[in-house]
Amino acid sequence: MKALATAARVAAASAVLAASAAAIAGPEPQAIAPSSSAEQVRRCPMGLRGVSFAIRPTTGGVTVELRTPQLRQVSALRDQLRDIALVVESYSKTPIRGVAMASDQARLPPLDLQVDDVQAGVRVIIRPLRARDLPELLDLARALELFWWRSDCSEDLRARGLKSLPTIQA
Repeated sequence: MKALATAARVAAASAVLAASAAAIAGPEPQAIAPSSSAEQVRRCPMGLRGVSFAIRPTTGGVTVELRTPQLRQVSALRDQLRDIALVVESYSKTPIRGVAMASDQARLPPLDLQVDDVQAGVRVIIRPLRARDLPELLDLARALELFWWRSDCSEDLRARGLKSLPTIQA
């Protein structure tokens, strides 16, 4: 049951991140669909494609670093991730409303996010407001790392030969 609850939280966080990124990035340019039906439509916003993603534990939370190899995209990446962090932090602190959100299985624990510029990207420090939520945050961070690695945002990194991302160890 705990795995199901974690999966629901990751899905909620991913949905918030994806919706925020899509809204911030604006409409994707329409492309002609390839003739092969095996080819999937890319769902990663243009500004996040090929961005390196690393998570590591830090005192009382986790640190997420995102860097882009495209120097002309650094400013946009920073702006997007600041907006996404604000949305995720607000979502995590919003009280549950209505019957549809009555279960806490799709909720994030209340979080504090700090976004700092680093060379060619950003560092996001995520800490739970309650110390008891740290193990849950670490589980969510591992799941987010796996989600990112499997998404088409990492497709360029996999094509360049990066086999896998390092996993957070608690």
